[in-house]
Amino acid sequence: MESTEGRFCIECGYQFFEDYGFCPRCGREYRVSPQQRTGSANIRTDSQAEAQAEQIQRAQQAYAEMAEQIQKQILESNRSFTIFMLIVWIAMSSTMSVALYMLLAGYIGSVEGLMGLGKIASFELALFASSCAAAAVSMITLVKRRYFNVSFYSCLASTIIMGGLCGIGNLNGFYFLLCGFLCTFRLRAIRAVFED
Repeated sequence: MESTEGRFCIECGYQFFEDYGFCPRCGREYRVSPQQRTGSANIRTDSQAEAQAEQIQRAQQAYAEMAEQIQKQILESNRSFTIFMLIVWIAMSSTMSVALYMLLAGYIGSVEGLMGLGKIASFELALFASSCAAAAVSMITLVKRRYFNVSFYSCLASTIIMGGLCGIGNLNGFYFLLCGFLCTFRLRAIRAVFED
């Protein structure tokens, strides 16, 4: 590097001979006039610019990788919650199916306490059993991360089936319908977790 005539820092008084653009001791910046710039200083500036560009590129790549990791974690969290919701759905609909089967078989006399359950017991049993089966298919495909269309349309079919309960005035149908739409929309949102 070429040396210039000595400079003194106006901040700390340190004398230096190279065209740094700042004081090597205290870091105070100063401006260099075009006449004072040397060829070596220009080369140094170019290499600094290249190093900064490389640093920025590495930082952008690290940021992109971090954003991708966060997105994967969010998808996994949503997948786990959707599986939980489907398990609750299956447990509830299978419980209702068992209660209706016991009513039809004569093991219990009435299930009127379960929000209108048992008005048309055979029809309700068919709805709950088919809804439970469709929700189970949706959950299994989601757990295996395979066959998005099967999972999505099974969940949608299960939801529509529960709409039949609302049609006969069973309040359980409303809750299942609400849960079904929520699960269906969540499945749509986490499509990226499926392998096909």
